[in-house]
Amino acid sequence: EGQLSWLIQAIRYPDVFCFGDHPAHPVLIDCLKHPLDDTKDTWTWRSLNLIECLLRIADTGLYSTVLEIFKHSIQRSGELIFLGLLQLPVS
Repeated sequence: EGQLSWLIQAIRYPDVFCFGDHPAHPVLIDCLKHPLDDTKDTWTWRSLNLIECLLRIADTGLYSTVLEIFKHSIQRSGELIFLGLLQLPVS
């Protein structure tokens, strides 16, 4: 739960910690018809590593907490999260 708590704070405050400022596998957005806003909030959800990490945490029994994170974020960056889910490797 400690890792999830840290991730929640990092997602909530992208001006303090932005996943886009660190090496990661990005969500490919070249298929979108319009460009996304170039904000730190958008860059947070361009991290496939973050999306995959949250899904792995959900598998440990923290599903409802992770679902709330995704619900809130889908309102802001829905198509980006959808693209990220489609681009995750199948394991």
